[in-house]
Order: sequence, then C-alpha cells, then structure tokens
Amino acid sequence: MRVNQIMRIYIRPPNMNNVHHTIRYNNRFFPYFQGDTTWNVLAACDFDLKFTYMLSGWEGSAHDARVLEHAISEPLNSFPFPPPGKYYLVDSGYANRGFFFGSIPGNKLSHPRS
Repeated sequence: MRVNQIMRIYIRPPNMNNVHHTIRYNNRFFPYFQGDTTWNVLAACDFDLKFTYMLSGWEGSAHDARVLEHAISEPLNSFPFPPPGKYYLVDSGYANRGFFFGSIPGNKLSHPRS
C-alpha cells in the first residue's frame, strides 16, 4: 500500500466544530487552529527508499524527539530496532543514543568523491 493511500485512510483533519469552547472563543488561541491542520509523521525507509516503518497521529507541534521516544517505548508500535552494530541515521533534532546516529548541527555529512 502506498503512503498516499495510507494517509487517506488513517490521517484525517479534525472536525473544527469540535474545538473546545475555551480555545474556539479565545482570539489568543483559535487563530492557530484555523486553516490547514498539520501532522507529525515518523517514517523510516531502507536504502531502496521503501518505507519500513510509519507512525502517525501526533499533532504537528509535537517535537520529533517526543514522537520517536513514543515509537520506541510503546511495544504496540512494533518499532523495527536495527541489529547489533547497525544504526539509524537521523537528523540533528534527535539525540545520539543507542542505535541512532544524528548529525552535528551546522555540519554536513559527506563522502569522498570518486
């Protein structure tokens, strides 16, 4: 199943009529809930760029590290941990720990040119 097919089934914008009255009638908050709704999606892919894992459902304002922590700590998420000696390459928003290797902010990962 393709990602865009999965998104149509599982990712849907909320019904804006169900916004809590404290937010809906307060100009300080409600303008941020109008328009497009964003979702934070955690996805992993292999070297053939095929998706091997996807977790969605977190609001767009959730920090990436929080979504990842939920993915690896909740057994029901079936996160695919890499084998010993292998790592996931992640961006600088994630901590270097265990099986995650993040880049250093401001530095670009590079490889020797042939």
